[in-house]
Order: sequence, then structure tokens, then C-alpha cells
Amino acid sequence: MKVDVSIIIVNWKTKDFVRNCISSIQRETVGIDYEIVVVDNASYDGCDEMLKREFPKATFVQAGANLGFAGANNLGFREAKGAALLFLNPDTIIHDRAITKLLTRLHSLPSAGVVGARLLNTDLSFQTSCIKAYPTIFNQMLVSEALQQRFPMWKIWGMAAGFRSSPEPALVEVISGACIMIKRPVFERIGGFSEEYFMYSEDVDLCLTCEQRGLLNYYIPDAIIVHHGGGGSSQAGGSAFSNVMFSESRYHYFMKNRGAAYALAYRFCVTFSGIVRLAIAALALLFRWEASARKQWLGSIKKWYLIVSWSLGWQKALRSPQ
Repeated sequence: MKVDVSIIIVNWKTKDFVRNCISSIQRETVGIDYEIVVVDNASYDGCDEMLKREFPKATFVQAGANLGFAGANNLGFREAKGAALLFLNPDTIIHDRAITKLLTRLHSLPSAGVVGARLLNTDLSFQTSCIKAYPTIFNQMLVSEALQQRFPMWKIWGMAAGFRSSPEPALVEVISGACIMIKRPVFERIGGFSEEYFMYSEDVDLCLTCEQRGLLNYYIPDAIIVHHGGGGSSQAGGSAFSNVMFSESRYHYFMKNRGAAYALAYRFCVTFSGIVRLAIAALALLFRWEASARKQWLGSIKKWYLIVSWSLGWQKALRSPQ
């Protein structure tokens, strides 16, 4: 059977998200032949039974161990038959024929490497992680939601296209791995997602590899998808896992693509930045007595202590959620 696009979804204790995601795919995807491949990343949360009962046409793949984002998506790819591939987070909701629009653009835009949708938060505001610049030490140290919202057109963020009113596709550097579409031959040629990364930065690495092969990455603003965010990562061990894993993934990205000296400089900057942020959070805690504020600052202290501990080599990033 001819399949235009295979939609690959990785589940890790997100069964209810998967259900809502697939329902939105079926409701909003018309005019193309598609298949859905769901990979359970060894969460054994009953997703297989739910799919058999509610979406019997979906293909279910059971991973024997938690392979991480890259490994699980590569496993799903090996079961897929589509001429194009859409790697889609389970905590997403498709709107207004978004998948059809992405597929049309993938085939019509010149030298397309990957294409990505306009991702919205649950409150329908623009999700600033939807498109981004390639990581550098400078933009990684400076990044903050407040700065991005205040100065969204700064080139260092790489997300200016998301704040323009034009409906036309725009060339960007990085497409978020929450929704990334690519032609099958391209994915095969670049070797799939790099499994050097357990979670985070594999989307950046994929986009960079496409660009190095002479391909272009496009943001498609009229393809709209709500991405609730955290459906997998918050379930996957919480902040202790995600915060340290994010820093380590960036370190490996720099080591691979910028060299050891650059990666070590990044690690040093993470240490310095983390210590400064720890000091600020500790001082704030001394002068805030409201329970909600104290909880927030205590959470910040825990987060930055873990990151500094990793940067100093006191602990390694967790290799799987706890």
C-alpha cells in the first residue's frame, strides 16, 4: 500500500496524550495516505491495549528498554513505510490540516531538508522553542524566556520568523524535534537521528547534518500544532533528569561539532553561570517568606545545584528516567 507519510510517535507514560494526539491526526489529516507508528519506550503503561481498542490501524512497537528520543524514533522508522516521515511528540494536537500542509511544502520547497510547523503553547501563544538558532556558548548562556519575549527579533535566538505575520515558509536553522518532517531518502542518507544523544540536541544535530549536505530547513507558519510541552520530559524523571540531560546533550553537541576546546569552554561557562544563579536564588530565599515564592526559589536552587554538580563532574547525567 502506498503511504505518503509515516507519523512516528514515541510514548513514555503518555498514553492519554497519545490518544488525544491520534484523535486530532484522524480528524485533521485529509487528502493524503498516512500511517501511525507508536513506539513504547519501555514504559509499559497500557498504550498497546489502548491502541488495539481505539486505533486498531496504528502500528505498535514495543522497545525492550528505554532507548531515548533518538533511539526510539529510529526504531519507529525501521517499521515505517512512508515516503516521508513525521516525528511527532505525543503531547501535540493537530490543527487545520497541519500535516497535509507540511507534506505539501516538503515536496514543493527547493532543496528541503526538514520542515516544521508553528507550535503553540496550551494557551495558544507562540512556543519560542519552535524554531531556533544553532547553539553557541553565547546564546546558551543568555537564553531566557523573558529576554526572548522582550527581544524576539534578535538574531541570536533564530526565532524571528515566528513573530512575523507572513504566512510564507521561512528559512531557519533549527526545527524543534516536537514536530519535524523529512523525506525518507534524506533521513536514510544522513543516518537517522544520532543516538549519541539520549534526549535533547538530536533535533539540532539532524538539522545541522541536513544543512551540511546542502539542504535547507523551513518553518511553515500556516501549519499549526499545539504542543502542550513536558508531556514526555516531565514524566521522564522531572527536572533532575531533564535539566542535567539538557546540559550534557549540549556538551556532546559542541564536542561533536565544535571540538573539545569549545565544549570545555561551554562546561566552564555553565559552571560559572550556575554558581551565579545559585547565589541569586539563595539571596532571594532569605527575603521571601510567602510559601509559593519560597517553593519557586527552592526549586531554582535544586535545579542549578544539579547542573553545577554535573558541570564539575560530581555526577553524570541520568541515562534513563527514574
